[in-house]
Amino acid sequence: MPQTSYDTINSLGEISFIAGTEYTLIFDVYDINGSPLSLSGSTCTWTLSPYGQPEYAIMTKTGIISGSISNEFSITLGLTDTETLSGKYIQQPIVVDILGNENRPAQGVLTLIPRIQN
Repeated sequence: MPQTSYDTINSLGEISFIAGTEYTLIFDVYDINGSPLSLSGSTCTWTLSPYGQPEYAIMTKTGIISGSISNEFSITLGLTDTETLSGKYIQQPIVVDILGNENRPAQGVLTLIPRIQN
């Protein structure tokens, strides 16, 4: 039986931080040959779902395209985005090109540590 390499599926490094912390995620996008891919005219988003439950996206954010050759986008999670969350989640950046083709180039694990309540 063939084995699946989760290193290639979960190609984004695991991130952990305390819920309610402002955190910026930056994604560099490359084509199949490894060259920077211009995101000009593309729409970039990011989605988050509980680990093992991809059918339940709990958050989607719109990306801001940047970088010297426009192959980078970022999203910022604010205090209220995560303050009530805790546990393990899957994150996926999504790029929709000018022709409407959707690409999810990577995914990764994001762990939110519960915020201590005052």
